[in-house]
Amino acid sequence: FTGGGLAIFYLCIFFAFQVYHLTGAGIAMLFAVFVTLLAVSLSVLHNAVPIAMLAVLGGYLSPVFLSTGENAPWTLFTYVAALNLVALGAGYFRRWRLLDLLCLAGTAALYLAWYDKYYAYPDQMAPALTFTTVFYLMFLIAPVLYSLVRGVPEGLQSLTLIIGNSLFWLFCYYSILFKEHQFSLGLVALMQALLVFLLYNLWMRRVREPTPTGQSLLVISMSLLTLVVPLWLRFYTIPIAWAAEGVVLLWLSFRFRNELTRLGGIIALTLSGGGLLYYLPLHSAPFVPIFNGSFGAWLFVILAVVCGAGVVNRHRKANKDFFEPLAGVMALAALIMLCFLLTVETFQYWELRRDDGWFVNASMSLMLLWTIIPLPLLWFTVAQRNTAAAWIMQGLYAFSLLVFVFSIGGIEHDSRWLLFNLFFLPRLFFVIFMWWGVARLKDIVLARRSITLIGLELAGHAVLALLCFSELIRWGRETTLIDADMALGIVSAVWALHACALIWHGLITRIPARRYAGFALFALTTAKTVLIDVFELAAVYRIVSWLGVGFLLVVAALLYQRYSVLFSADAHTPPADDENDPNPSV
Repeated sequence: FTGGGLAIFYLCIFFAFQVYHLTGAGIAMLFAVFVTLLAVSLSVLHNAVPIAMLAVLGGYLSPVFLSTGENAPWTLFTYVAALNLVALGAGYFRRWRLLDLLCLAGTAALYLAWYDKYYAYPDQMAPALTFTTVFYLMFLIAPVLYSLVRGVPEGLQSLTLIIGNSLFWLFCYYSILFKEHQFSLGLVALMQALLVFLLYNLWMRRVREPTPTGQSLLVISMSLLTLVVPLWLRFYTIPIAWAAEGVVLLWLSFRFRNELTRLGGIIALTLSGGGLLYYLPLHSAPFVPIFNGSFGAWLFVILAVVCGAGVVNRHRKANKDFFEPLAGVMALAALIMLCFLLTVETFQYWELRRDDGWFVNASMSLMLLWTIIPLPLLWFTVAQRNTAAAWIMQGLYAFSLLVFVFSIGGIEHDSRWLLFNLFFLPRLFFVIFMWWGVARLKDIVLARRSITLIGLELAGHAVLALLCFSELIRWGRETTLIDADMALGIVSAVWALHACALIWHGLITRIPARRYAGFALFALTTAKTVLIDVFELAAVYRIVSWLGVGFLLVVAALLYQRYSVLFSADAHTPPADDENDPNPSV
């Protein structure tokens, strides 16, 4: 009945003003305010939230129904602010957070309607900023005031109000300031961050519990602080600032034992990495290697990630759940970023110079780079006997093999020297150093017959066969000592010799995978001899190619006969080093 009476009051005021014109706008608004105050008082007196919600709804609809069509923002929003104070006051005494949410929704609806119809820069900027600030502060304090005064936690509705209030009014600030006053928008975000963080500190002192409401205040504060960076800074200074913020937040998270701050630090560091990727390509014009702004920015962020990993590792006992492997993940991320940076810096240096033979120089530099990159990690792996680092090493070698295949495009190198040239030697050194690294991993860290390590070793043989093919074809094209047909025939002999050596190595080490790889290379050699040499080579080269391959096949058969005793031993007695081998023999 009370609600029906209030509805009749509002209808009477509406008809008196809009339909019968018995009163002016000012008198009608005074009547509406009186009815709203009466309804709110009754709701508090009877502890009836439906009456309060009906009263507030009528209060927000009054400016719409009693509008004269004129732009009067100071009058409109002063009325809305007064209505909010009354409603929020009632909500404070009765803890009606649903009423607070209705107030925020009504205020937002009226503000958006006015902004869409009347806002114009710069005439309406003053009232827009003034009341955006007033309403933001009003709805920021309202859901936490009771807890700060009484020292009791709030519920989910307060959390919703805090988050909704922050997002909506930040959007309003953005709409007003971003185009013409971006620096001022950053200042507003910074002041908001400091204010919310102050509220968080007060909350923790009064409530002393890590409730969702208190945690949301901390998240909002960190988010606003992170938002300031792209508003104030430009280009690479943005990821640099985010990286510094991430390290500071990680340190603070352990200093004050707050996992939410730790998560904020991780997000800030992730944003810094994303910012670096956003500004790719690294260079667009010729540059000085290493001593340039782009390289420095990347290196700063990488060092920040390393520092963050160091902070986390120092306090690793305090990590829980998904934070436990955090230091290792961050170190791996830093390693990936460093490898990416060095690779792109090296390639783009030659690419942007565009000298004659630039790709040969770029591919040679990349192979030397990826020969050196795994060495420090290999030393760490061997020294610390670190299994995780060993797996990372295998990943590095696998990626370096892709770089090798990509760099084979440098076959246009015009040197007349066989083997001793910038095309062949860097790649040969890479294969040798990779085999040496794989051998160190086998002997010290992992099982001698690890499938992945043997796979890397055999992949090295595959790229070596590809390298020999490319070098001989290139040399046959450039030299006057032999012609291209002879070079193609020599490829078959080299592959057959390589296959024979691989089979012999597999026999004496009793590792079947090496023998099978040798047979596969023999099969490839035979297929080349039958399908290519027969049709492409002159008769004399064809005969020599067939004789060479056949002779080496006979050698391989003799080797098998010579080491047949080992096969019998394998069938009856397992190798001593396989007794505790967790990985099966290949």
